[in-house]
Order: sequence, then structure tokens, then C-alpha cells
Amino acid sequence: MAYTQAQLEAKIAALEGAFDRQQLSVDFADRRVTYRSFDEIEQAINYYKRLLGELGVGRPRQMYGVTSKGFGCLA
Repeated sequence: MAYTQAQLEAKIAALEGAFDRQQLSVDFADRRVTYRSFDEIEQAINYYKRLLGELGVGRPRQMYGVTSKGFGCLA
């Protein structure tokens, strides 16, 4: 299933909120998911963050190339 940036950010926020509150159940827009452990919640957070990164959202990409002083970061 393809997610939008807003959907991924909402899932991450819900998971991080549940983790902070030490709750294993997470309410998403249309359903409730109960995880078996906090480790499983962390894995879900990392999964959705990775998907978000694949959309090109998050950390800006750095460009490398040849400069007047040699090879280096352009931006």
C-alpha cells in the first residue's frame, strides 16, 4: 500500500505517542492496533520513517562534486 506523507507522519506520531505513554495499543484514523511489545512499536516507527525517507522527506540530500579545492560537499 502506498502512503502519503501526511499518512506516514500521522502513523509515526501515533506510534511515538503510544510509546511515550507506555501503551501497547495505538489508535490510527480508522482502527486500533495492539502491539505485543515496545520493541515491536519501535520497529514499526523505524519502518514508517524509512518509508517517509523513501518519499524524499526528512533529511535533505547532500550534493557532492568537484570544487575549486577538490572533491567535496556542494550543499
